[in-house]
Amino acid sequence: MSVTITGPQLRALQSLAARCFSNDGDPRAARLAWVSQQLGRPVASFKELRADEGARLIETLKTRLGQPLTPRRRRPHTRDAAMAAGTHGRKNITVTVPILAGPDDLARVDRMRAAIGMSVEGFEGWLRSRSSPIGPRSEARIYTVAEANRIYWALKSMARRAG
Repeated sequence: MSVTITGPQLRALQSLAARCFSNDGDPRAARLAWVSQQLGRPVASFKELRADEGARLIETLKTRLGQPLTPRRRRPHTRDAAMAAGTHGRKNITVTVPILAGPDDLARVDRMRAAIGMSVEGFEGWLRSRSSPIGPRSEARIYTVAEANRIYWALKSMARRAG
């Protein structure tokens, strides 16, 4: 069973098609003829379209009009990852199963480092030092979400104190 076109897709498709086919004699017939040609089957109404067809047609019309294509939404965190992002690294929270830091966690730390104006070399030196929120180490690497959170919160505190 296929999923029919959604309400927002239908509105977007009708709006975009109206902009592309507004100068023709019968704009509705021109829009339906174009959709039929694109899909290779007769279409009497936009409401007959499937959701995947609607998405493909919207993308084609946006490209034709020179509009930017909206990026696909990133997948939300899993329940465990969302919990880890909010709690791991806090005082008095015991982590039984550490979760490895992902690209989003590392990018968040790097954005905060750049926001306070700390160089990469200075940041790595700080991570190796005794004043590091994750303790002194021989290499400046962030392994878990708990470490990423501790470092992020320390950088955030530095940014707040700096003004």
